[in-house]
Amino acid sequence: MIDRGTTSRPPPPRVGGDDGAVLVEAALVLPLMLIIVLGIFDFGIAWRQTRIMSSALGNAARQVASSQDARHADLFALQSFMATMNDTESTVPTKVVIYRANSTGAPFSASCLTTTPSSGTSGVAGNCNIYGPNQLANLTTANFGVATDTSCASANYDSRWCPKNRNVTQGAPPDFVGIYSEATFTPLSQVWGATYTFDDRVVTQIEPKVV
Repeated sequence: MIDRGTTSRPPPPRVGGDDGAVLVEAALVLPLMLIIVLGIFDFGIAWRQTRIMSSALGNAARQVASSQDARHADLFALQSFMATMNDTESTVPTKVVIYRANSTGAPFSASCLTTTPSSGTSGVAGNCNIYGPNQLANLTTANFGVATDTSCASANYDSRWCPKNRNVTQGAPPDFVGIYSEATFTPLSQVWGATYTFDDRVVTQIEPKVV
């Protein structure tokens, strides 16, 4: 007796011209797969760039906190920030704001984060200094005054919220300082867009002076 339930049958013969259909399907699917792969690649690079910027802000925050009311507090913080951002391949900082924050991390003046930086000195008096591409490309002592100055000249990049005017007295207590940054990321493939804007911020409290 033959067990027909286990009898194998040969596969049906291929239809003539089936090879051409496979090529057509591949031609339709491969471009979509390539776009997806490139998008994942760009996303991975973008994620790494945002992590570098977060690290750069953390370094700058520690620098500005430890500098207390030193005349070049902002200069040292910005130099630290840009040194870390040099590790980014395709992300360019377009704005850095060093601002006076409250205990929750919010700026005392909301316009500090929304104002477009000018080619010279910009910011909100008594609240923040705003640094754009021009300032970030010229981080020299000539633009921030002399280290021994007891005040900021109006032409200095950091004159709107002079580091010498920051509270560093423990009993007051010391000011909270926020550092906010925006940067433009250019993807390698640009299949999902030409550029993207990142932003991040870090808030810290100035280390009190020992008196």
